[in-house]
Amino acid sequence: LMLLKIGDKREFKSCLFPTAGGPHAQLAARVLNNLSKDLDLKVTTTHVVPQNPSAEQKQQAEKYIDFTLGFMQEASGVEKKLIESRSVAGGIARSSRDYDLVVIGAAREPLFQKILFGEIPERVARFSPTTVLVVKKYEGVVKSLLKKIFG
Repeated sequence: LMLLKIGDKREFKSCLFPTAGGPHAQLAARVLNNLSKDLDLKVTTTHVVPQNPSAEQKQQAEKYIDFTLGFMQEASGVEKKLIESRSVAGGIARSSRDYDLVVIGAAREPLFQKILFGEIPERVARFSPTTVLVVKKYEGVVKSLLKKIFG
């Protein structure tokens, strides 16, 4: 399932791809792999870390990015970037101003924080001035129901 919020720009040359390594980010990486080839996109994969992150936090962020990039074998020229921010959604939305497109996987959040795509992607789409594509993987009825019940 994909949701597209259309921004001001109609031509896509650069893309911000935030990731926390989840299953929806993996699907977003596969979608972006194809988009980047078709549109000749310059992709920047990113992870949000706290302001003044520790070496361990930076290392963990790099692991999330590298894991997700494993699903983008065909994309070329992908850059990595850490965003320092107090708020994940705010950091992504602020950084998105420098890009034409944001591709983000839906969040894995507990039932009460999630309606369809999750709080973080929804806030990014709401506050980002650029076009945002939110991607969500179908999980099946049983798994989806269990996640809704147990978070």
